[in-house]
Amino acid sequence: MKFEMKGCSPSVANALRRILLSEVPTMAIEHVFMVNNTSVIYDEVLSHRLGLVPLRIDPRRFEFRAAGEAASESNTVVFRLNVKCDRPPRGEGPGAKMVVTSDQLEWLPHGSELPEEAEQKLTRFGETQDGLLPSGAAAVDANIVLAKLAPGQEIELEAHAVKGLGKTHAKWSPVGTAWYDLCPEVVLLQPITGADASAFLEESHPEGWDAQRPGTGGRFHSGQQGPCFDVHSGQLRVLNSRGCWYCLEKLRHMSGDPRWSGKLQVRRIKEHYLFTIESVGQLEPEELFTEAVRVLREKCARLMQQL
Repeated sequence: MKFEMKGCSPSVANALRRILLSEVPTMAIEHVFMVNNTSVIYDEVLSHRLGLVPLRIDPRRFEFRAAGEAASESNTVVFRLNVKCDRPPRGEGPGAKMVVTSDQLEWLPHGSELPEEAEQKLTRFGETQDGLLPSGAAAVDANIVLAKLAPGQEIELEAHAVKGLGKTHAKWSPVGTAWYDLCPEVVLLQPITGADASAFLEESHPEGWDAQRPGTGGRFHSGQQGPCFDVHSGQLRVLNSRGCWYCLEKLRHMSGDPRWSGKLQVRRIKEHYLFTIESVGQLEPEELFTEAVRVLREKCARLMQQL
């Protein structure tokens, strides 16, 4: 999601960016109980891979699980992985191996189904999670490769997902990344007319200049953003200050040229931000932004209370 934000200080914009990265909670696998693993992947490596699988679970429906607190239907989601490669040996080719993917993680709405051992008996849920998760729980993407099994190898385990924050571990971060940039502004300090206007268009982007386009006298094209400049009545005009990345870099370079340095300047508009949020998939980008604002409001409320 891309959006504009105006009228706030850089500290507020950066606070939202940092909250999106590290303080909007999500659900991720934290505890893995191995029953059997005869694959070539070590238990701890497989557990780490499982922890990094983004899960399609709404974290707002669950509570944080404190250290030492028993698992319950309100703070834990249980998955089972039970796969075995029954293919006959075919040598060393790719067809001899079975690919284990994230869609083979099976959600257990009633909690753990492991035998009643000392450390496992507390993972039984008193109530089913069907009401909490009416659409179920699964990985965000069904084709994430977890392991590859040779004939005869198998993996059997239970994975328990809990609520956490990205500042604790990156697996709980809800965004691939989130960033902002100040909105660019192209300013003509002096009129550029006549032959200078044509020379400017020719030098700035010769492949994008259509001097034959009727009624324009030439345009400086920049992809989906539309033309950046055109020539009207013999004078260069700025149509779109944002342009594409290539256009802005070219203009910055040209603004240092003695021929254009006194006539052209590329600036940044203060307190006007172009924000981008790339969600990992647990929540939609607009929901992540709303959650980030909620976290920031809670921080402000705590500060005001202390003051």
